[in-house]
Amino acid sequence: MDKFSYRVILKNIIDSSNNKIITYLYQPIMGSKAVSLYYTLINESHILSEFKKITLSEVRLAKITGISQSTLPKYFKKLEALGLLRTLENKDKSTIIFNIYSPLEPISFFENKVFNNALISKLKKDDYELVRFTFRDEGELSLESGYKDTSSKFAEVFGEIENLKLETNKMIQAKPKRSNALLKGLDYTNLLTDLETDDVIISGNNQLVKKAIEDVFGSYNISQYEIKEVIKKIYQKETCSFDNSLFYKEISKIVFDREEFDVTIPEFNTELHIKNQKNKKLSEMETIDPEEYLLALLKTKSPAIKELNKTNNEIIEVLQNKYKLRNGVINCLFDFVFLKNKGQIVPNYIYKIASTMAENNFKTASETLEYLKVAHQKSKAKIKSNTNNQITLNSKWQDALNKETYKVDVNSTLNFDEKGWGDF
Repeated sequence: MDKFSYRVILKNIIDSSNNKIITYLYQPIMGSKAVSLYYTLINESHILSEFKKITLSEVRLAKITGISQSTLPKYFKKLEALGLLRTLENKDKSTIIFNIYSPLEPISFFENKVFNNALISKLKKDDYELVRFTFRDEGELSLESGYKDTSSKFAEVFGEIENLKLETNKMIQAKPKRSNALLKGLDYTNLLTDLETDDVIISGNNQLVKKAIEDVFGSYNISQYEIKEVIKKIYQKETCSFDNSLFYKEISKIVFDREEFDVTIPEFNTELHIKNQKNKKLSEMETIDPEEYLLALLKTKSPAIKELNKTNNEIIEVLQNKYKLRNGVINCLFDFVFLKNKGQIVPNYIYKIASTMAENNFKTASETLEYLKVAHQKSKAKIKSNTNNQITLNSKWQDALNKETYKVDVNSTLNFDEKGWGDF
């Protein structure tokens, strides 16, 4: 997705009642940034409804949400995958229309096997059960409460209305509060009609079959025609039965037999692989917030860690406010120190290196990475001289490495994992 302008259209009624559903059911799966983007797009639709002829740019969206332009597509995809967004793109005009949908009702969410399993994997058992409890029937009083429902019925108040004839097909239909964007393109009635022509009879009231078909269509890139062919294959005409487990099994064969799941190993290009891995790592450093990056590093050593402690947050604050370092530089610095210090984040050690970074106005993860690699190699050369491997530095790096404010002490007991930083 290149640079684009956009408009936003609300496809359902979205109100405050959605907040609880988004927070407890969707946010654990897609993350807080995707939630922020979702609500931002909703509010953008209100602005655009007042100005029919204008479009807004992705630069504006990035500024409002705090999500970089390069990572916006990732969060769009998360919203699309959960049925909250459908994207219509006009490449000739570099214009996009975002159709925004309301979330599923809790009961529909929990019945969706893919969504429900994703939520379980994110929350684990105890928190998942608490969320389910949160969405139990609310406001219902037990019989033991002493209250009895004495509310009036329509006929009791307004009387019987006979011979009421309305041409409903000519009336304006109310806009549905919720609809499932994941099911766009699925015509369930037409599917049953097509199956009937092949003597596959499935009742339109069979909710089990309908649920299975909707789950598959909404979760995988599979067509209505392919679903029809699978049903014809597994349907038992003698008993008029639909085997749910066999249906999912045959669908899995189709999904995992496609090219995107091909296990054929291409010819391996070592040099290109190293370059791609390096560029991927640099991209991560530049686009991920320091808090997220540091937490991810710490989790590689201690998976039980849920959040940064006070000291770690203070380190980030000092690096950003005192040393004025950008996120890419901070993340690269964390990576270096974490690997060199066996997973320990030592404030004073970080601040010494940060001082050098600030003095020499390092701005990108790329130049920071190269500088720290060279610093490490130069200090290694003090232990083992290698005349065939001379390190060339530009004046800025040479001056920085010769300063007493920063030295990489390889004679200490600390170890540096070179594999994590590529082949150097």
